[in-house]
Amino acid sequence: MTDSTIYKKNTIMKKMDEITKKAMERSKEKEIKNDKDNSNGIIIKLPYSKESERTIPNIIARSALFGVIKRGARPYKDKELIASREDVKIYYTGKTLDQADCTVWMQALHFVSVLGEDISVNRSGFLKALGKTTGKKDYIWLDASLHRLMTSVITVQTKKYNLEFHLIEVWGKFKDENNPVEYLLKISPKVIKMWSNSEYTRVEWDKRLAIKKGSDLANWMQLYVRSNASNSKLHSVGLEKIKTWCGLSNMRLRQFRPTMLKALNELVRIGEIKDVILTKGDVIKFFRISDQITNIKIGLHRDSNALEHRDSNALEHRDSNAQHRDSNALEHRDSNALEHRDSNALEHRDSNALEHRDSNALEHRDSNAQHRDSNAQNRDSNAKHRDSNAPPSRNKLNIKSFFKVFFP
Repeated sequence: MTDSTIYKKNTIMKKMDEITKKAMERSKEKEIKNDKDNSNGIIIKLPYSKESERTIPNIIARSALFGVIKRGARPYKDKELIASREDVKIYYTGKTLDQADCTVWMQALHFVSVLGEDISVNRSGFLKALGKTTGKKDYIWLDASLHRLMTSVITVQTKKYNLEFHLIEVWGKFKDENNPVEYLLKISPKVIKMWSNSEYTRVEWDKRLAIKKGSDLANWMQLYVRSNASNSKLHSVGLEKIKTWCGLSNMRLRQFRPTMLKALNELVRIGEIKDVILTKGDVIKFFRISDQITNIKIGLHRDSNALEHRDSNALEHRDSNAQHRDSNALEHRDSNALEHRDSNALEHRDSNALEHRDSNALEHRDSNAQHRDSNAQNRDSNAKHRDSNAPPSRNKLNIKSFFKVFFP
């Protein structure tokens, strides 16, 4: 190795060391910046969740805060006590919230992972994360939901804490020349208390979005199942309790029963629960399906889709070739069939024509001969008739006259 080569190698190594040091310094500066808040230098984050999950406190999930309400009915509540577990009291002020608002709030929490900081979120990205289209009506609906969440006031009282907060502290829209319309979101750090001691639920987002539109009770039951039932134990709960906790305490049990069965069937369909039983005593029993099994099923479903797509292309290609081959075979066969048929038809037609012509000629000739013989018979008959009608002495007179003339 020459001296120039060694020099170049050392120079490159020094540059790489300098680049590495600068990168480490920038990384440390970024970590320090992220670890500090503008006010007290402490950053507050919600528990980590995967992109396929959203989190919600058990206190909220098991209450009628996001209840099952009739379409279009949003009465205003003023410090009204919300149905929930006996060890928790929730008071609510604002327009009545439903399960769609709950879905919006969970997605907002996912975007605003850092509590107490202003976060900008793309509007169309927000709607797409909810499984919605980006039409005008969808934007109006999302704006209205975020406004309800911001203007509402929640008071939560437990043995450990007493909180009063807005579900969304700040909400607004802004636009500049370089960016599309975006939301400005901020959620109060106070809400972190509800996530303490792991008292929160992880919701599989794909399943949430897979629930049929308008199935609010199924949406509410999904949160209840995720926050209560374990994967291996049979879960039992009275129908009357569920009716109260979901906000339908005024509904008669005989009306609620078929509605609940429909909601449970929807959860079975999306793979949330299994082996559902409704006893004569109006007790619901079911098993919650394991997340691991569900993920495997989702993976298998994804692989199945890939295989189906590949097989579909292969089948289409094969079918196309088969159709082309069959088309050629049919054309060849039809061509031969037509030629054979036409040949047979011509032969048959000519044969029939000749037979018909000869038959007609013979019949016509025989008919003429019969007609001619008939005429001859008629002529002979007429002659006989004429002779029989002639006078009997006429011939004798003539003979005598003849002899008189020639033999006087």
